[in-house]
Amino acid sequence: MTPAARVQAVIDIHGKSHISRVPLDTVVGDYMRVRRYIGSKDRNNIAERTYDIMRAHARLGWWVERLKLDDTPRTRMMLWCVLGEGADLKRLKDLFDGSKHGPEPLTDEEMAALGKAIGQELTHKDMPLPVRAECPEGYAAQLQALWGDDFEAEMAAMLAPATLDLRVNVFLATREKVKAFLEADGVATTETPYSPWGLRCEKKSVSFENQSLP
Repeated sequence: MTPAARVQAVIDIHGKSHISRVPLDTVVGDYMRVRRYIGSKDRNNIAERTYDIMRAHARLGWWVERLKLDDTPRTRMMLWCVLGEGADLKRLKDLFDGSKHGPEPLTDEEMAALGKAIGQELTHKDMPLPVRAECPEGYAAQLQALWGDDFEAEMAAMLAPATLDLRVNVFLATREKVKAFLEADGVATTETPYSPWGLRCEKKSVSFENQSLP
């Protein structure tokens, strides 16, 4: 897939998630399942971007209002590219180029608004604390009362993506042998701190297709 096609895929998934009652991982899975032509690297890129945008839901919404843009999956994708990935207008134009399977080109209005976000951080000093902490709407008062001064730190901890931990079947191979096997195939792991059978992948998006573990 081209970089622009990957961007359009993320936009499409978020468009479906907005009208679906099923969890986001199910939406992502359903999208990939009927598009077998999408390679593993493309799937990883699309999935990670999709979840990154969801984790920044409140902050991106704040930027949408600040820049007076329409709140659409396309807008949030554009803002994520700028605020989350550090893209400049040239990069945005490359991603939103109107190519086959890619998103439509940027409008003059979009470029003018996004130009104000270039070089800015996703988390802005003027954001209210609940927005900055990505606290679900309607729960800020209760959670602030519960955690007090630790509110922001606790919310930040819940935003961090979960690690990808693997359990080694020690009846078939030792943890050391599986670790070496995975590293030979480009999957770097470290031993889990508590379980004597676990391996933690250094990168979360890992495809084990066509692999046969010892």
